[in-house]
Amino acid sequence: MSDDLIFCVLANDAALQDTTDGVAVFKSIGVQASAGRVILPASTAYFFEAQYLITNTGTNSHTWAVNFTLGSGVTISYAVRAHSATAVDALAAVNGIFQAATVSSAPTPVVTPASTSATEHVVINISGVIRMSEQPAAIIPRVQLSATTGGTITVLAGSFFRATPIGNNTARSFGTWG
Repeated sequence: MSDDLIFCVLANDAALQDTTDGVAVFKSIGVQASAGRVILPASTAYFFEAQYLITNTGTNSHTWAVNFTLGSGVTISYAVRAHSATAVDALAAVNGIFQAATVSSAPTPVVTPASTSATEHVVINISGVIRMSEQPAAIIPRVQLSATTGGTITVLAGSFFRATPIGNNTARSFGTWG
């Protein structure tokens, strides 16, 4: 098992496609067709966290959802906290959801209420556990719109995904748990 932290963080703002197809949040970090994915080593468990900072200028009514494209044998369990506001410094209700997925394409839970704001600011925080099977596999963090917004969507610098190995894929605890 590698003790290395696995992460990506956007150093610059990046355009996100205005589509109802799920799109890779971190596609801008690579140039190949599979950009936006990380391949995690086999037989390992990870704690992971992600934060997506998104702005949108479209006014068509839409909601935001999250999902992951998962390689064969990957199990992922996670909780999402998200909010959508009409100004950077505005308070907004936080929506929360728990999702567990053991399939090759995780379910797509909606995490924000409908918005028609041309000054939308979305913050999505995700944390959970990834368990890899006996073979390495790819994971693609994604967002999905319920309808096109009709505007410009940007994933902001500082958005990140990180995974920290915690042991083999059956790890349950570490330390002096009784």
